[in-house]
Amino acid sequence: MKYLAILFTALLFTSCIKDKLENETLILEGNWNWSHSVEYTYDSTNDTILTNIISASNYSETYGLKIEKKGRVYTMKNGSEENKYRLVLPTFKLGLCNLSGESYEYEILLNNKDDEKFNGCVNSDTLVTSDIHLPLSKGATDYPYYKHFFVK
Repeated sequence: MKYLAILFTALLFTSCIKDKLENETLILEGNWNWSHSVEYTYDSTNDTILTNIISASNYSETYGLKIEKKGRVYTMKNGSEENKYRLVLPTFKLGLCNLSGESYEYEILLNNKDDEKFNGCVNSDTLVTSDIHLPLSKGATDYPYYKHFFVK
């Protein structure tokens, strides 16, 4: 019975998704400051998608993300930590992102919860993501939809 408990414990700890940044995932490490967002809205009259660029400078408060090598994500507001999460990366791969240079597609689960996740693309100086702790967020329907751009 003792050996069964040891085997179960070993399997439990080796089968978990790792949250420490290593190798190419280290590109996520650093302080990311919100620079702008692209808002997508639907124009039903013309059956088209409209885009609008919204600068972070339009807001009196600053927003950002701090991602640490040890696998922690902090949402930042006015330079102070607002929330802290454990980072879990179920997806991180070279992507067909619309960013210059080598870029990766990612999905981050905050505290390993599916209902608290964000995804997007990242390269060495730009992180693009969907709705995440900003004054702009997805509407009750599919639109408006936002892509948020953060820079190091």
